[in-house]
Amino acid sequence: MIKSYRLIIALLFLMSSTIANSSEVYGTIITGINVFNGSVSFRIEGGVTVSNQPSCAIGNYPWAFPTGTPDGKMMMSLILAAKMSQSKIRLLGSGACTLSGNKETITHILLTDGAL
Repeated sequence: MIKSYRLIIALLFLMSSTIANSSEVYGTIITGINVFNGSVSFRIEGGVTVSNQPSCAIGNYPWAFPTGTPDGKMMMSLILAAKMSQSKIRLLGSGACTLSGNKETITHILLTDGAL
């Protein structure tokens, strides 16, 4: 199972054109996975560290990603796996709120095995 996660993580990095990001977040998904208008947002807690989050990302669910792209579908799989297993995740953001006026668009999601 861990090998599958690592393969998905590797694919996400390969499919992304840049690794430049604005914010980093670590933690466990604890409440709601909300799907609305073609994007997914959620809340994480438990050792959360946020760095360089843009001022547009506010509220209880400040991160989102699209559901209609191949990358977005893989991200959704990782989010669901993290929620089911209560695994810690690491999010890397784009620095912009392109999907919603108050949610930073996520560029990378990493499922960790406890070590951040």
